[in-house]
Amino acid sequence: KRKAVPTGEPDTYIEADEAEAEQEAAAAKGQAIPEAALGKKLAHADKKVRDKAVVVLSKWFRAQNNFDHDDHLKIWKALFYCMWMSDKRPVQQELADKIAEFIHVFPSPAQAKLFVQAFYATMRREWAGIDRLRLDKFYSLMRAVQREVFVYLAKRKWDAEEVEEFNTILTTGPLSLGISGTPGIQLHVCDLFLEEVNEAMEAGITPEVWMELLSPYFALMAASGDKAVFERLYTRVFQKLAGEEWLLASLADDDDEDEEVPDKLRHTNPRFRHTYIEPLPAANISTHFKDKAFAAAVAHKVAERVFEMAVEPETWDYGRRRLYDLVDDYKVVCKALGKPFKPSAAALEPPKEAAEGEEGKAKGKKGKKAAAKKARDAEKDEEDDEEEDGADEDEEEAPPAKKGGGGKAAPAPAAGAGAKGKAAGTPKKPAAAPKPASTPTAVKPVAESAPTPASAKKARKGAAPADAPAGGSGG
Repeated sequence: KRKAVPTGEPDTYIEADEAEAEQEAAAAKGQAIPEAALGKKLAHADKKVRDKAVVVLSKWFRAQNNFDHDDHLKIWKALFYCMWMSDKRPVQQELADKIAEFIHVFPSPAQAKLFVQAFYATMRREWAGIDRLRLDKFYSLMRAVQREVFVYLAKRKWDAEEVEEFNTILTTGPLSLGISGTPGIQLHVCDLFLEEVNEAMEAGITPEVWMELLSPYFALMAASGDKAVFERLYTRVFQKLAGEEWLLASLADDDDEDEEVPDKLRHTNPRFRHTYIEPLPAANISTHFKDKAFAAAVAHKVAERVFEMAVEPETWDYGRRRLYDLVDDYKVVCKALGKPFKPSAAALEPPKEAAEGEEGKAKGKKGKKAAAKKARDAEKDEEDDEEEDGADEDEEEAPPAKKGGGGKAAPAPAAGAGAKGKAAGTPKKPAAAPKPASTPTAVKPVAESAPTPASAKKARKGAAPADAPAGGSGG
């Protein structure tokens, strides 16, 4: 029978005949994409038509195992406008939950991953066209999908490969550095993590899996240069994780749990005052963080990872200062949990290399120049020493000069000794060769060249006066 729409607060707002939907889904089993579940019927103005198309699509998904990424994009295009056409918050909330639960009906994990990947691709493509009046309904849809992803992983016992593949979808999708337009998707995904992961933590989780879930947020925090995104990650993920509701939950007294926590509003931006403002859900911390050993292991691992990010040379200055502040916060948490955090020596190597980067190059160049100059000076000193040693040996080998008796001159040294003496720095003037005797032979007259002014002046100085007597003084 067709479900009647009750008055007041009904259990469901989906108006559809499930038997009829089952028949249509079975009839469309062999089709690539059923006509009854797409396009006009999912975006129809009549709510009953949209509800029936959603139910048909949910049942039809169970038999599909050969969809590719483009097929999922087509389906999400229709689901996006189905959400666009829904009115009133309870209807929107139920529709968001119904669409998010599609991840559990696929026959294979590969189809479920393609479904989630196509969802984030659709949200990135359509985000700039969502007006402020419809923004909250898509916030609800993103919240529902993120929650069902965590539930999906919990049902598979937090398999490492499954977690890594969904982290890749987040890293290349909403948490991608190359995302265009507004960072609103990134900001909202950061808000959702701690609030929605707690819904699935009851199934069991280890500190290693917890760190794997945090890895996309670590990567975005280390590489993002957007101060708004960085601060949202800082406050709503890592700083909140270090608070009394999470890592310090094991140290909280039982009396504190009974105290009433004032309601906090989701939207405090004055631009959204016209929208429905609801209180945040009550804190419901998993029993995992009430275990002191589990909380201490997670806190120590987070502190170590944040410190490694802080000492990376590529970290921007503002982020480095804030990361060091976060390390100080986690040091306090680790000490309170009985497992103090001390930075490892391996983590301190990157800043040492970075500090020696430019200075090392400059010092290297100066050191090479100084070493070359020192080598040249040493070679020059060795050459001077060799020359001095050679001079001393020459002086020792040369015979001493003898004084001649009776006015006779000392004999001249040999040619070899003269050469050595010259090399030793005491050269002697060689004796002039004797002029040959003149012979009365006739000499041919040689044509004299014209005297230069300098030679003429010199000749006048050396010539005797014409009227001077030839011999001695005249009387």
